[in-house]
Amino acid sequence: VAWSHLQRQRQLARLGAFGQPRVEEARAAAIAAQGEVATARNQVAAARNQVAEARSERAARDGEVASAAAEADSARSEVAEAESQLRALQAALAQAHTQVGVAQSRFERADLLLKEQLVSRQEWEQAQAERQRAQADVDAARASIAQGQAKIEAAKARLNAAQARAGAARGRRQQATASIETALARQAQAEAKLAAIQKQSEIASQALAREEAVFQGGYLTSQEIVAAEAAWRQAQLDQQAAADSVRLLGGSPGGTNALTVTAPLGGRVTERLVTLGEMVTPDRTLFTIINLHTVWLQLNVHQQDLPGVRTGQRVTVTSDIAPGRTFSGAISYVGDMVDETTRTVKVRCVVQNKGGRLRPQTFVRGTIATDVRAPVLAVPQDAVQTYAGKTVVFAQGERPGEFEAKEVQTGASVDGWTVIASGLAAGDRVVTRGAFIIKAQAMKSELEHHD
Repeated sequence: VAWSHLQRQRQLARLGAFGQPRVEEARAAAIAAQGEVATARNQVAAARNQVAEARSERAARDGEVASAAAEADSARSEVAEAESQLRALQAALAQAHTQVGVAQSRFERADLLLKEQLVSRQEWEQAQAERQRAQADVDAARASIAQGQAKIEAAKARLNAAQARAGAARGRRQQATASIETALARQAQAEAKLAAIQKQSEIASQALAREEAVFQGGYLTSQEIVAAEAAWRQAQLDQQAAADSVRLLGGSPGGTNALTVTAPLGGRVTERLVTLGEMVTPDRTLFTIINLHTVWLQLNVHQQDLPGVRTGQRVTVTSDIAPGRTFSGAISYVGDMVDETTRTVKVRCVVQNKGGRLRPQTFVRGTIATDVRAPVLAVPQDAVQTYAGKTVVFAQGERPGEFEAKEVQTGASVDGWTVIASGLAAGDRVVTRGAFIIKAQAMKSELEHHD
């Protein structure tokens, strides 16, 4: 369209439809364009200065983070050293208490012997002095422990302060990083604006040169032709910019008008927020996608069951929406508040949803494994007998009807079963009913053998 308009304007100029060109207007436009170029260059320089300042700020913040981390490490070492010294002082206090006990015993013995006039008063005074010195050692050890505990508290306070400073420094470093990204974006915008203005300035300079040549040569031309040529060049620039935008969006300039929109995750589209032909901006939400490969489940656990519930425990989930299926997961969060009405606490689980059978707002039932124990070997209580002063079970012998008494070590007995700690292996065949009769027959056989 711009090219056709330019050709028509040139034809009208050749026919004498326009007056003589106005060189001064072209010169004013060129000067204005040069002024805009200078302004844009200043903006680019300012943006680059902002980037440099932001990078310098982040370098300073990196130094703060390193300094705070080193200070925290030093404070942590002080805490460890103070705790080690405290343990040594506590050991010294225990030894001093022992010495007090020994000195007290000696003093009491000397006191009794003095009353019986079996020792001299000098020996009694010496025993008393030893007791006093031992007690003084205890008092000194206690004072040292108090000082050591105060030193630990002071070191911990310095550690907490250093960790707080390190956290604050990391926060300031993140802010500095964000400032760099913002400054770089502004610099890119300023440079793009400068490139566009420089192109427009070149067009204005070319128009001025053409107007001056036409005026000096006495050719018939017009402002309309100049405007048409500028519009044509601007249209070329707009076309190039549009092609670049299409490439950035993953399209092909000059191809179809379809662009592929790629979602950040796989899933199912549950909501479409745009209509065909609607114009959208980069910050516009187009679709809502749900991914059901891994889901969060919220279980209501009664308050009396909470002592056995903790994060990381395995959970087995069933639902009427998937009959006969079970889903496995683990507890990721246990709530802090108890519901006043139901007296339950919210427990969140992360569950692998194979096949996507579990849907949002689905009612489920969960079983939490609160006590997982290793399998044990156990036999009925009647199988365990006392024979020849030993705890035995009767195992099947090599020939049919033959039984052998095996000594075993037993554990706890629960619900009619006795745990076998040693003496049997899984798969051994033992008598579970009538073991008492077999024991009686064995004892009878022994008596007959002795007779």
